[in-house]
Amino acid sequence: MKFSDHAARVRATIEHLPNGAGVYLFYGPHDELLYVGKSKTVRAGVRSHFAAAEERWLCCRVSRIDA
Repeated sequence: MKFSDHAARVRATIEHLPNGAGVYLFYGPHDELLYVGKSKTVRAGVRSHFAAAEERWLCCRVSRIDA
């Protein structure tokens, strides 16, 4: 999968996440759990991971986000 396809899919997923408080889970390509996070605003919390340069290692491996 090209990076641009991955970025577009992630962007679309983030748009559908809730604005309220909650827990979110990042899964890898083999459905392995990569990260568990919590936020007062789930959408903003997830988006912050994809904006942070020091977390690119995580973002490149995410294939699914559940909230």
